[in-house]
Amino acid sequence: MTLSQKLENKADDRWLPRYHTVNREYHVELSPKAGGALSARLLDVSRDGLGILLEREVRAGETYDLEVDGKGIRVKVVYCIRDLIHAGAYRVGMQRVGSTENLVSLFAAQKCITP
Repeated sequence: MTLSQKLENKADDRWLPRYHTVNREYHVELSPKAGGALSARLLDVSRDGLGILLEREVRAGETYDLEVDGKGIRVKVVYCIRDLIHAGAYRVGMQRVGSTENLVSLFAAQKCITP
């Protein structure tokens, strides 16, 4: 079994449904506490988290501010692995922290996912 297949199987074990983006070119901006913003491609969204594709590695546990529809959401890196399909990119799993905002509702309002 390839790493990609293992990740897909792990994603299927989650108890919150994941919604893949309709437009594969939907980008989000992440702002760290210090430094410039990071642009990421949105891959999927659940109520409490999201999967993104970044061009640089980030560390598990780091937190960022994500702005969606004018709302600031704090997110934490859960994992970061090299993407096997996109050379030089990293697949990152993030979880919202300190907020009860439903990420599926926010991104559905932006028409980038269809729940």
